[in-house]
Amino acid sequence: MFSAMFSRLSFWSGVASALFCVATASAQPVPSRDPTSTHIFPAGGQRGTKVSVRVGAECLPPGANLFILGEGVKVPLTLGTRVTDHGEPSPRRKPTEIPVSYPKQWRSEIAISETAPLGTIFWRLGCAQGGTQSRPFVIGELPEFIESESNSTSDRAEAITLPVTINGQIHGERDLDYFRFTATKGQVVVCEVLARRLGSRLDPIVEILDSDARRLPVQAVYRGSDPILALRVEQDGEYLIRMANVSFRGDPSYVYRVNVTTSATAQFAFPSSGQAGTEQEVELYQLSGDTDWKVVRKRITFPETTEAFLWTDSQSAANGVKLASLTHPHRREQEPNELPAQSTPLSVPGSASGQFLTARDTDWFEFVAQQGQLYTVACSAFPAQAVAFPSLQLTDAAGKVLVQARSVESSSGSCRADWKAPADGVFRIRLRDLRFGARGGPEFIYRLSVAPAAPDFTLALGADSVSVLQGGGLELAVDVVRTGGFSGAVKLALLETPEGVTAEPGEVPAGSNSGKLKIQVSDQAMATSYALQVIGTSQIAGGEVTRQAHAPHLGRDGEGVSIGAATIPVLNLTVRHPPVFRLYCSEAYLYAHRGSVFPYPMTVERLGDFQGEIFFQTGDRQNRDLDGIRMLDFTLPEEEVEFHMPIYLPETMHINVQSQSQLYTQAYASFIDKHGRPQSFLVVSEKRNMLRTLPPVVKLIAATPRIVMGAENVLRCRLKLKRTSNLTGPMRIELVDPPQGLPLQIEPTLLQAGQTDVVIPLRLTEVVMPGREFQLTFRATGKMESGVDIISEVTVLLESP
Repeated sequence: MFSAMFSRLSFWSGVASALFCVATASAQPVPSRDPTSTHIFPAGGQRGTKVSVRVGAECLPPGANLFILGEGVKVPLTLGTRVTDHGEPSPRRKPTEIPVSYPKQWRSEIAISETAPLGTIFWRLGCAQGGTQSRPFVIGELPEFIESESNSTSDRAEAITLPVTINGQIHGERDLDYFRFTATKGQVVVCEVLARRLGSRLDPIVEILDSDARRLPVQAVYRGSDPILALRVEQDGEYLIRMANVSFRGDPSYVYRVNVTTSATAQFAFPSSGQAGTEQEVELYQLSGDTDWKVVRKRITFPETTEAFLWTDSQSAANGVKLASLTHPHRREQEPNELPAQSTPLSVPGSASGQFLTARDTDWFEFVAQQGQLYTVACSAFPAQAVAFPSLQLTDAAGKVLVQARSVESSSGSCRADWKAPADGVFRIRLRDLRFGARGGPEFIYRLSVAPAAPDFTLALGADSVSVLQGGGLELAVDVVRTGGFSGAVKLALLETPEGVTAEPGEVPAGSNSGKLKIQVSDQAMATSYALQVIGTSQIAGGEVTRQAHAPHLGRDGEGVSIGAATIPVLNLTVRHPPVFRLYCSEAYLYAHRGSVFPYPMTVERLGDFQGEIFFQTGDRQNRDLDGIRMLDFTLPEEEVEFHMPIYLPETMHINVQSQSQLYTQAYASFIDKHGRPQSFLVVSEKRNMLRTLPPVVKLIAATPRIVMGAENVLRCRLKLKRTSNLTGPMRIELVDPPQGLPLQIEPTLLQAGQTDVVIPLRLTEVVMPGREFQLTFRATGKMESGVDIISEVTVLLESP
């Protein structure tokens, strides 16, 4: 809306340099200049559909690439155009000095085949200056509904039909999302929220309300940090779902999904494991909408395959529950077993499923060990998304504690101990939850196993994404988790390296838990992103054993709980192109009037042979609140290096709250690299734009702040311009962002030099329905003698009685 005015901006360095303050500011770098993803919206889609998505990121230039890890999906390689989405208006607050970010969104599309596996796939972004970590995208089977703003009040609730998956964003501090559905008496409506497990910034609150927006009592459980609600419907009618954020913050990255169903869904099963090839009774726990769980018992045959599987049943577990087949005997705990003398016996090898049914539940088990034999004792929540955090103590028959382990001390969430029996005899295991004395219930499920130690190892990476400059290298840290007494050396390597990427053979020494893998990138390597596999090989029991490294993705909550597996077996390597330019400015303080567009002098250093256009904008990451300031999009022509960045300071900025404004400008450029591939590179200024504000030069005031429509079709709006001696020349007044649905014609008006009062004719071209209100924003623009553009705005209320 400023484009016409900015085309008339005239800048020269003498004006700006004359305003330099003697004092200079010490450099304070922006938190990070690397590109990061923030979200994808919607964060999932129905199998067999094409989904239009908005991909969110920070410090990402246009033309970046989108990569997918998963089966049955296709995406365009290059992101589409930028999307501007304002969301719900947020209240104006005093600015803080807390770092803030402003993610941008880009269009794309995900095509999901009808045979794509249900669950999560993963996406990441890459550009010439680096790549991002992976985030999940959920493939579901329910119809999908995407919210449309504004639905922030109950009377504007959007209608949904069950079953459905709702996709929404809490986009704005005051944003609430309402949805309306019908249900019949006796139904149990289950709402499962996916937010933190998507890596969303949203800390979700979900409520179910009656048709008058009164909150109803529900049964509530949690999957990690995400709530699951169940409502038992007492009467036919309409009901509401309300979504909100705990902290009253919001922006496009506060995304969520809500699966809303009335079919019989099992949240978990007990026991959750069984010996392969056996049949046993399993209790399926369903949400009832009351205080207690509904338990359905089924006879289930555990398949010969010795791995986890999803068991489904349309009458009791339409969503599917995760179970596991085991090679050894498996049993359930024998209650009561709160005392050592009541211990549930275990075979060796063998395992047991148990529950911490109450907050003070303690479970004891016992087994017979042979002197000198090394055993592995392990206990963890199963499935991994279960809420239990078990801790164990291993004691002898006399009660002496021999070994202790806690699941929270392990990155895998398992408490594990490799232990050598000091003598023949009976030994006991005591299990408790980490929150002993505070929480418990049937959902606190665990699986305990005891077996002769089998030497083995796993490999772990700190992150799934790394970036390396062409011609550069890195040392990749690889952690080894040793089990079963394994202590041997592990050789590290990359599997199937792309052209221009090599890895020196690395090794984790015997007995060590970490090692390095040196990766080298040729200066002729193609600048793009590659999905690689890190492997480790060792000799165990006379044979060669190879394991693949896993890395955490960003779809995990604070407890490490994800929708599926919390790690992926991939290392995403992005080969970075060398920078094609650098961006500088002086950090000496300059002074600028509030209500002006200030020309801040900046410099570009062009690198190599790059002489193309460079596009400038507000930095996505700032070290403090901008208080409404923004850099106006600006293009630097080819070959030029000196310019003035137009920075708009609104007249409504707070006074005496921040001592100064410290701003970061960012810029991007597109070019063709030496391989003939299009590339885009974004740079953040290495210095801050430092501004201290002066009072406004003019102030536009509404002499008639409220105008009531009458029978005449021409209304008159009286405005007054309060001037200072800094601007006595002409100013142009025009209507900006005309309200939709208002049949109004207004011509721009020119205030002559020295003029302070003006009447703006408002011509209605049609009759306006009674009871409507419209806000009209008028803007006055002019120039100081120095050439700095001055802006003042005022709002007038137009009413149709």
